[in-house]
Amino acid sequence: MAKRKVTLVGPFVGELFWELFRFAPFIINFKKENPEKIIIVFTRPERFDLYGKYVNVLVPLRIKGDRIEDQECFRLSSFEKGLYSSLATFFMDSYKKQFTIENHFYPDCGWRYNLKWQFPRDKMNYDFQPRKENYDIVEKLVGEFKKIVLVKNLDNNYIDYLKKKEYKVINIKTLPSFCDLKSTDISFIGIMIELIRRCNFIVSETTSILGQLSLLLNKPLITIKEKIDFDSLNLVNPLKTKVILCSNLGKGIENYENNFRS
Repeated sequence: MAKRKVTLVGPFVGELFWELFRFAPFIINFKKENPEKIIIVFTRPERFDLYGKYVNVLVPLRIKGDRIEDQECFRLSSFEKGLYSSLATFFMDSYKKQFTIENHFYPDCGWRYNLKWQFPRDKMNYDFQPRKENYDIVEKLVGEFKKIVLVKNLDNNYIDYLKKKEYKVINIKTLPSFCDLKSTDISFIGIMIELIRRCNFIVSETTSILGQLSLLLNKPLITIKEKIDFDSLNLVNPLKTKVILCSNLGKGIENYENNFRS
């Protein structure tokens, strides 16, 4: 009997921004163009929901002494390239006896480690679909509320203002409490993605993960008193999501309600 064909993805050892913008969207697009493909992903378990429902197998990558400050573009700055290559080979060897490996996608961590477009920009799809367990948590969290806002570092006066306008206000700082750290089916990123989808708009800086996810999920983003480099913003806003820059939240909401609310 002929062996089944599979596509391997990873290992991915670099920073979250580059997996979020440059790598996972390439895999989502690949799956959408090839829905029959069996895909196996090798990445950090807290990032599984960047691939979510699009893949068949999720393999946890755990790096000893993993630190955010060591993550640099597509690589860890303190991670030997030879060890990275060994991980990729180990991953491939783990499956080649059982399957025919049709494709193996993983970043080049050599001199090209900081090139954004190792994966073609016209082959990106940002339709992240977290796994069902994260969907279920958000269902319970938002309940019957129809007007929902996810916020970061927002003054209590602004939060009270939103509540008076009948918005359910959820502070991103409270989301980790909904994550079961013993479960690889539930993740902070998965909950955040699903929650952003249900929000009317987001209040955050454009440079935060919350703000960047909002841009990729095409959810209006209100940012207060942020100094924005619009050239840099355009690079991380491929869908041209609406960004409302304002001096105070009241003016931002007025702008949203007058111009962007459906």
